[in-house]
Amino acid sequence: VQSPPASIFGMSQCGSGSDGFLTLGCLTSGFSPADALKFKWTDSQGKELTEFTQYPMAETSGSYTSVSHVQVKASDWNTEKSFMCTAEHPAGSKTETLKKEVVPDHPASLLLTSPTEKELENGTATFICLASHFSPKTYEFKWTLDSVDVSTQATDLMLKEEKNNFSAISILKIKANQWIYSSSPIKCEFKQDKWTFSREAKHTGDLRCPSVYLLAPPEKSPDEEWVTLTCYVKNFYPKEVVVIWLANDKPVEGDKARTTSVIERDGHFSVYSQLLVQDWEQDSVVYSCVVYHEANDQTVRLIARTTDSKSNTPTLVNFSMNVPSVFPIMPEICHIELMTTDVDDSCMKNTALTFVVLFLITLFYSIAATVIKVRQCP
Repeated sequence: VQSPPASIFGMSQCGSGSDGFLTLGCLTSGFSPADALKFKWTDSQGKELTEFTQYPMAETSGSYTSVSHVQVKASDWNTEKSFMCTAEHPAGSKTETLKKEVVPDHPASLLLTSPTEKELENGTATFICLASHFSPKTYEFKWTLDSVDVSTQATDLMLKEEKNNFSAISILKIKANQWIYSSSPIKCEFKQDKWTFSREAKHTGDLRCPSVYLLAPPEKSPDEEWVTLTCYVKNFYPKEVVVIWLANDKPVEGDKARTTSVIERDGHFSVYSQLLVQDWEQDSVVYSCVVYHEANDQTVRLIARTTDSKSNTPTLVNFSMNVPSVFPIMPEICHIELMTTDVDDSCMKNTALTFVVLFLITLFYSIAATVIKVRQCP
């Protein structure tokens, strides 16, 4: 019984060889009998390529699998010319088109972390520069201190590739006094083909660990489908911070999580992050706001706050919160954008006023509740 190929799969070599050629492959399976199938290769103009290899058939559960490969000029492949592999069979044929995938350029998100005070006391200073979600793969890190290139003292590592986006890290370790008594900040520069980004870190004083508050959603009407969880991260230094939302310990995907720009006040920083949650009361999911900051405990560098719909609901007070403009954050740390902008004074005044109003309402509520209880006593 003749059976046509059930599937066909194209493959390409990663990079070209020294002779200027690269290999394209084609795998087809699910056909029978073994000698009924032949491969055919053609270029984008329909010209047949005769210099190809067809390997012996392999049998699996009564059907067969076969592989063929052909060599093409790397220059043709790199200019996005296409090639067709056809598995010809009397009962039916299958064709696969192979063409170099065009990867769009994507700018990196850059994060620079500074050493802890404890490390500085031990005489060393380690800086970590993380570039995430960039493409293409070509990149270069450059470190400077007091206008001197110190890149040779750094170690660069490619972390991962995810859907043609790359992440890389550079680690620089120097003597603590080089940074503490430097007249200029340490600078990490990340160069791509089209963009160059940089981050700086200057020793200006003690680190300050953030306080993290996770606010339960306000009471909603029955016809409302969504509720908002708010994570307030306040009084930290320096300003570099990462806020991630988790649902049952897994990063929240999509655009449901949003974080404000960093707010500066009296030399310290604060930030809000909000998460939209659907079907809150019927949902058994545990939500966590996870905050990364270099002033946190050096063993984990994380602070987490959690809540769910089954937790005790706090006293509900209706008030209007004026939150600064927000931008979406990515679920993974390699996808965080830290290119923040300053928030004007009006936003900070609105935020401060909101918490004053909240405090006064809570105070009056407590007084009223106490008076009612006293009047009810015999």
